[in-house]
Formats: sequence, structure tokens, C-alpha cells
Amino acid sequence: EKAKQAAKTKADADAVKAEQAAKAKADADAEKNKLIDNDGQNPPKKITRRWNIQRPKNFKPTKAKQKKEVINRTSTGTGFFISENGYFLTNEHVVRESTNISVLIGSEMISAKIIELDNKNDIALLKIDKSTKPLVIEMINKPAIGAEIAVLGFPNIDIQGNNQKATFGYINSTSGIKGDKRYLQISSPIQPGNSGSPLLNSKGRVVGVVTSTLNQEVVLKATGSLAQNVNYALNIKHVIELLKRNNAFKMRSNETKDIFQNKENLINSVRDSVVLIIAQR
Repeated sequence: EKAKQAAKTKADADAVKAEQAAKAKADADAEKNKLIDNDGQNPPKKITRRWNIQRPKNFKPTKAKQKKEVINRTSTGTGFFISENGYFLTNEHVVRESTNISVLIGSEMISAKIIELDNKNDIALLKIDKSTKPLVIEMINKPAIGAEIAVLGFPNIDIQGNNQKATFGYINSTSGIKGDKRYLQISSPIQPGNSGSPLLNSKGRVVGVVTSTLNQEVVLKATGSLAQNVNYALNIKHVIELLKRNNAFKMRSNETKDIFQNKENLINSVRDSVVLIIAQR
């Protein structure tokens, strides 16, 4: 009888310990989640997001994921072609830890593979097996404060739809947060899903890759006021070596039009080179 009572007492104690451990873990997880944004980044910074996306009719998850797919395991972003044989760029955080990556061209979903990831500069080089129309990379004129720019991408597709969206603005600075010379500060509005969008000058040439936006909550806490339209793009010159390493870069003469007559003509000339990226994790 004493043995039974001792066993019951031990079982009760073990149950209490297990309950306490579970509560402590839940509290720790809740505290950690306060510091993580919708991208799972810590501290919050990036501008991609996982969405309950409006998928094209012919989009299907891989068989391994079909039954267990959940909406918070799919993210979207923007990419743009830089060669005629399928190489394209986006942000590294758009495709990080992805098991299946596709791009939408017209109504066709095409599988893509990762060629190289550059975590330091938040850049990813990918490729599809298809002939593509590349954008021209600006190799002569340096980005300058006050220069007009355009951003083309696929923001908030669950709310705004799958069509491309164009925004316009200016280069506000040739450095980023705390004077980081790799980045350009821009006024062109960007949203979740614009990650990886090309930053275009008035000649339709790529001068940067859209990467992030200044976090409003952090700025409000630090200064007591909200930042107004402060966004960043990686200067394209920091991508050239990665492209050369992978034979994905071909020098082209900058023989495009000097300046497009209007923004409509500019966007129409580049829109076939910019694609929606859907990444499954």
C-alpha cells in the first residue's frame, strides 16, 4: 500500500513539473514573438510577407505538401530577369529555406532553381529553363540624389491582386541606414511583396534592387515620431560580382532610349522582364 501511495505521489509531482515546464515554454515563446515581424525576421526589417495569396488557377503545391499545406508557409515576392537564358534576381529573404519556387509568366507557372544566395546583401540569383527578356543594368551613370526612379512589382497580392503595380519617386540619398553605402534611400512607395523589385532610372535601366523599409514601430519608439516614406534598395553595383561568378552577366551597350517620353512607355518597355515569385517552405 505504501508503494502504491509513493508511486501516486511521484506521478502527481511529475505532472505538476510537466505543466510548469509547458507554461514556461509558452511564456518564453510569446515573449519572443513580440520581437518578430510577419517575415520571421528579428529584428523586424524585411518587406516580404507570407500571405493567403490568390493563386493562379493552374498553381498546385508539390505533392509532398498538398495535404499539409498551410497559408503561413507560402511567401511571395518580385524578381526580374538579367539575362536572355532565364537568370533572374530577387531578395534572399524571399526564397530563404524554400523547398519549391515558381515564377508566374503570363498565366504559366514555371519552376525555378536557386543558383546562389548572398545573405550579406540580401540577394538571390535564380534561373528558369526558358528564354527571357532581360533588363539592362546601368553600368555608366551612378545613382544621384534627386534622380527620378520607378519600382515595378507585385505588392500585397492577396489584397491588390496578381497584376503588376508601378510606383514612382526619387533617390533621396546614396546611403542607407546609419550611412550604409551599399544602399540607396528612395521615396517610391513599396509594400510587402515588393521585395526583389527592380529600381529603374528614367532610361529604364536597373540601378538597384528593392530590399526594405524603415520600421515604423522601431522609429516611433526611438524618436517619438513616425518615419515618412523611408525605403531602401541595394545599389546594383554590389550585385555585379555575383552575376559574373555565375556567368549570368553579359555586358550590354547602354543603347536604350535616353529618356522615355512618359512613364507609361517606360513601364511598358520593362514589364515583361518582371515576374511574381511564389516560394513554398
